[in-house]
Amino acid sequence: MVSMIEFNPSLGIWSPLTFWIVVVSVILTLGFTAVVFIGGIGDLRYLLRSFDEGETDDLDDGRVSPSDESLNDTKRPADRS
Repeated sequence: MVSMIEFNPSLGIWSPLTFWIVVVSVILTLGFTAVVFIGGIGDLRYLLRSFDEGETDDLDDGRVSPSDESLNDTKRPADRS
């Protein structure tokens, strides 16, 4: 059974206005969500395809060699002695 929407006449224009603002907001939100979701799937496919095409170095084992330099060093390369 489908019931029809009845607006409260004592509220004047505010009852139907609020209803239509909510309906339009929900429609826009669902549309925006669909666009972002579809775009995200496209970007994910592009990312995974680029992994297959990328060059790999079989000698790279993921280790980082120790260094005397700190990332927190505030000196500029020209100022170092």
